[in-house]
Amino acid sequence: MQAKKHTIRVYLNPDKEGAVTCPKCGLGRKVKLAQQDKYVGGKRVKIYCKRCDEAFQGSLDHRRYIRMPVQFPGKVCSVDTQRPEQSVVQYIMVTSLSVAGVGFRVSPKAQIVVNDMLDIHFRLDDAEHFVVQERIIVRRVLGRFIGAEYTQDIYRYELDFYILRPA
Repeated sequence: MQAKKHTIRVYLNPDKEGAVTCPKCGLGRKVKLAQQDKYVGGKRVKIYCKRCDEAFQGSLDHRRYIRMPVQFPGKVCSVDTQRPEQSVVQYIMVTSLSVAGVGFRVSPKAQIVVNDMLDIHFRLDDAEHFVVQERIIVRRVLGRFIGAEYTQDIYRYELDFYILRPA
């Protein structure tokens, strides 16, 4: 029976630099991908340790903030300042969370496009069941997956503490 290969997440800063630690021997080293012209986030790379010759997978994450996978039911409502009575509520599943944005899945019938302004509402599964209510702007639509960022650039300490809490 083959041992399970390790996959580690490599967080890259805006200069496309990060750090990798070998899961077998603990040797750390810097990774520099500045020569890459295109977006490297989400790519998988094979990494070799110089000390112990361990080979493992790295998943590159080129984000400003850590994004956490989650499964929270919620809802979004379109923001129509001209006709607020015509706003449509849609039920969603929040699938990823950061202090600057949110990712979620919508029903196949959803009519959401890039630059749509929405109000989102969902509840964290922490001890306080904190309710997140934010205005968001859609930045990415990939089939049923929507990626959005919060419109207000404020510190959200509840989200920060939730995302960075020990597992």
